[in-house]
Amino acid sequence: MRGVGSRIGRILLFALVLAVPGVVCPMPVRADRLELVNGDVITGTIVRMTEAVIVIDTEYGRLEIDRSRVARGVIGPVDTSGASTSRPVAGDSMPDPAAAARAGVAAAAEGDAAGAIAAVSALDRAHESAASIVAPAAGLLIDAPLSGDLRDRAGGAARDRAGGSTGDRAGAFTIVNNGMEFVRDPVTGRAALASDGSGTFLSIAPSDRLNALQALTVSFSVLPDSTSDTTYLVSKWTRATADRADGKFALQLSRGGLSLFVVDRDGRYSWVGAPNVVRTGVWQHVAFSFGDGVASLYVDGRMVARRSTGFSGLLVEEAPLLFMTAQAMMDEPYVHYNARGQLRDVRLYDRALSADEIAIVARLVTDSMDAGNAP
Repeated sequence: MRGVGSRIGRILLFALVLAVPGVVCPMPVRADRLELVNGDVITGTIVRMTEAVIVIDTEYGRLEIDRSRVARGVIGPVDTSGASTSRPVAGDSMPDPAAAARAGVAAAAEGDAAGAIAAVSALDRAHESAASIVAPAAGLLIDAPLSGDLRDRAGGAARDRAGGSTGDRAGAFTIVNNGMEFVRDPVTGRAALASDGSGTFLSIAPSDRLNALQALTVSFSVLPDSTSDTTYLVSKWTRATADRADGKFALQLSRGGLSLFVVDRDGRYSWVGAPNVVRTGVWQHVAFSFGDGVASLYVDGRMVARRSTGFSGLLVEEAPLLFMTAQAMMDEPYVHYNARGQLRDVRLYDRALSADEIAIVARLVTDSMDAGNAP
């Protein structure tokens, strides 16, 4: 019976966290829930349903889910007295952490050990469903958490996800830390690379595979110290004049706004921008993609800008891929546009991820970013 008692204790503890005023529940309770056929769970507010799609607002942004992907779901609200007023979307409702906690407390109070265990099992299934979400793997070229793997602060090399560290012409990548310091978040314990604006940045050496990309997604987490100056968070070009550029893409940060530039095969660039989307002093997930002629910008898993460029291919060039700076035509080329702040969770894909996939990537880093944003 010791195991039964410990499991009932878990339910009582969880319920206590839910019930005590002023205590923040570690899993926010939302009215509407969708369970996908792959086991993922999405919570939020359903704003539209058709025969083809369900549109739901989540804390990571608005998602449009194909109905064929939804196994079951519940439209809230959930009555706090314990009786659910939810209407099922399809099939049985999925495990609800709050309802499981209430059921466990009631069963334990009545001495119903079997009922309490069943409630704990429902809670476990809810947690397991949330934990089952994984980042998209197809097309992933580089996965650099920047968690302390670089060998030194002055320019050591790190291995990319594929295991290459030589930067050879076969497609391996060399990741070099150019003077950025590793810092550790006192709240989360996670490491990040910090740029002080003096010409410190992360670089990935050019390779045939990198230079020839025709579709891509770049994803990273950033904590800017300032957004007032014009700096670059990502760049893969050497110079720009008028409407032409010698490069492939660049992401500019200026006065809290983001501008994404992409360059066609003839060297002409197009851009898309979003004002006032980046804040100082907090971690945010930023991503951009290009594919099928469309350039898109995302912040914290939410699309903030999108534009059809009128071209489908990108310039093949040989510039390095830089994070936290861009090359300037000056004596100190990496200082002028050098962003100040912290960087981590860098990913590069050779395809344009969907909005749903980018929301998932953002979700995977949100917990640690939220902890890092805590006062």
